[in-house]
Amino acid sequence: MNSLFKILTCCAILAAMTGCASITGDRSQQVRIETYDQSGNQVPGASCKLANDYGQVSVTTPDYGNVHRSSVNLRIDCAKPGYADASAIATSRANMNMYGNIIIGGGIGALIDHSNGSAYTYPKWMNLVFGQSLSFDRRNEVEGQPVAASQMNGQQSVPAAAASASQATPEKSVPVPTPVTAPAPATTTVSVATPVTPVVATQAAASGTYKIQTIDFVTGTSSTTVERIAKEYGCNGGKGAGLITPAGPVEIYRMQCESGQTFLAKCELRQCKAM
Repeated sequence: MNSLFKILTCCAILAAMTGCASITGDRSQQVRIETYDQSGNQVPGASCKLANDYGQVSVTTPDYGNVHRSSVNLRIDCAKPGYADASAIATSRANMNMYGNIIIGGGIGALIDHSNGSAYTYPKWMNLVFGQSLSFDRRNEVEGQPVAASQMNGQQSVPAAAASASQATPEKSVPVPTPVTAPAPATTTVSVATPVTPVVATQAAASGTYKIQTIDFVTGTSSTTVERIAKEYGCNGGKGAGLITPAGPVEIYRMQCESGQTFLAKCELRQCKAM
């Protein structure tokens, strides 16, 4: 008991000396983006934009993008001439930084890492499919494999994208085809938030596709507001604006337009704007 008391006392002194600030602090993260056609063939050379509340970065697939960590989900849009656009939402999850600050840095340290984004992590490897809108959740990540995708457009299957064998610079950890696994990550992450309806994907040996459960259309408290904003951007038709994140103070809505385009909006405390 005396030893434990001494350890806790030292932690308290350390927190006081640092002003209860963040004990971790890596605010950026690399995510790998690859693009495929609907037959499961990799299509390189697509131009992709990765955006969240801290800004936007561009990537030409297959490659890594260096994004700012955030509690807000990451929006990904990819385009290549001759192919229908590919889009996705990457759900961020709290990582060990949050727990480290609670234990050592105190509640204020946790709030600091929450506000600057360093307490959150996005999925590390995502394969987008042209003509589809997908959802990727950090909690579904398996080391050395692309994160399993959930559909947001009512389709029944996602092509099983093969692991990329592309070369990368020495400081980047590049996943390779199964059964070879990529090196273990430097930081272990955990999930503490409620996910968007998770989907367990199983690979069908005969067809080479992931059979997945589709996400039901969900009407949120701000659906009507988002539909009105969508019309101002020329987006009409479909089922309307559906909620694709858990209901709460910050929500993301998606609406399928008659033109085939997808409209996304972010609502904070029911104040909505186009993404």
